Amino acid sequence: MKILTIIDSFKGTITSKRLGEITKEVLESRGHSVDIIPVADGGDGFCDAIGEILLTKKINFQKEVKTVFDPL
Repeated sequence: MKILTIIDSFKGTITSKRLGEITKEVLESRGHSVDIIPVADGGDGFCDAIGEILLTKKINFQKEVKTVFDPL
């Protein structure tokens, strides 16, 4: 069976990518074909999830961290 896992992170405990890797390991050990897509709801881990997707598509990017004082 082909399975696609799309799991959001558990805030403060485990990342979306790591959850996908664990799920993939377990399901592949049972004979399934598994792909994972890390996701985020816009909060913690959003940039990491987008970065993982860009890496799998072989798109070059550079992450920059900036300190801001308000949303504007």
